[in-house]
Amino acid sequence: MVEELEKCGEAETAEHEGFVEFTKGSKAVLDELCDESSSLHANYLSNADCYRSLLSTAEACENHAGSIFQTYKQYQQSESEEMEEMKNGRYRYCFVQAYKVACLSIRINLQCGELARSTFLDIVRRSNHLKQYCSQTIKEDLQTRFLDFTGLEGNQRELMADAFNFKRK
Repeated sequence: MVEELEKCGEAETAEHEGFVEFTKGSKAVLDELCDESSSLHANYLSNADCYRSLLSTAEACENHAGSIFQTYKQYQQSESEEMEEMKNGRYRYCFVQAYKVACLSIRINLQCGELARSTFLDIVRRSNHLKQYCSQTIKEDLQTRFLDFTGLEGNQRELMADAFNFKRK
């Protein structure tokens, strides 16, 4: 599949580069998830029932992400610190998806435990899903100003900050 995408005439352009990277990352994650000898396979299976029980939580997290994005955007405007990038759709998409991942990871931690949370984040990071949408500026904003804006403290703040760390550990 990846090879076919790379054969597409424009696959090397910056516009498609993120998609190709996402596809490669997703394929690698799926291959490892299917490999019965891998720790990712074992960790995922040991938490699969708990993940399934949280499927409706994803929609709730996404809805909350959309509303908190609007509140944060208004806050930034009132502080006269609105970033130019915040006006484009990529910022909103990145923000909503990153917040959804953070929200889910916190819920997974509460309901399923640390191993389930770290496995979930490992899969998300390795798939490179957000890389094509999230510029360095957006990542920094999520990890600093937005995190401060949430008012979270202690463990909740640490869990959200970890979810906003897009680098594979």
